[in-house]
Amino acid sequence: MNTILINRKVDYAIRCLVYLAKQKPAQIVTTAELSRRLRISRPFIAKIFQLLVRQGIVEGEKGKGGGFRLKNRQVSLAKIIRLLDPNLALNKCLKKGFHCFMREECPVHYILCSMQRELFQRLDKIQLSGLTNKIGRNKR
Repeated sequence: MNTILINRKVDYAIRCLVYLAKQKPAQIVTTAELSRRLRISRPFIAKIFQLLVRQGIVEGEKGKGGGFRLKNRQVSLAKIIRLLDPNLALNKCLKKGFHCFMREECPVHYILCSMQRELFQRLDKIQLSGLTNKIGRNKR
């Protein structure tokens, strides 16, 4: 059975950004610290952060004592997901550019479309700043 999945890049980016959001506003965090604390490879973090810097989500400090800090604690999960995985969809029929020959006759397409819209509306309301106190509460 297929499941709805966010990719590893999105998952790791959200983890890193929540970690940054927990820090004091001016505090710099290195990729080494993120890697150690979150158990994510440094090269993967560096690759993700290149995009996040270009998009203005984080700012980087070069040189000795350099690292990253969050530029905006009010960024939503939906924005992060859209930046890192713009084609995320509940089903392939909802992906941009995909044309399903059954679209007009398929009763499920419209339900999935509505569900995806509602999902992103909810994710738009969840900001990084609101996730910092939720860590550790999701024990299964």
